[in-house]
Amino acid sequence: MTKTLRTAALAAILVGGVSGVALAECPAQPKAPAIPADGAKLTSKEIDAAVKEYDAYQKDFQKFNECVVKEYKAIDEAFNVVIDAYQSKNKKK
Repeated sequence: MTKTLRTAALAAILVGGVSGVALAECPAQPKAPAIPADGAKLTSKEIDAAVKEYDAYQKDFQKFNECVVKEYKAIDEAFNVVIDAYQSKNKKK
């Protein structure tokens, strides 16, 4: 199976749902923080607020990313089982 076809099939599985694969309930992707245009013009309070917002985003994004990667790997493994079974069936003919 070509990589393009495999990617399309995986996308179809993601859109249509996956039977038999336990998917994690991932948090929503966090909203990116506002990045100040010019750090040289910020007050200490403004930079402290920007750092706090960025740190929260970074922490939330890491949790989101870990969950999504785990979910992708589970789907990819399940799909590989399907492909292997299909290919094995065709080799028997």
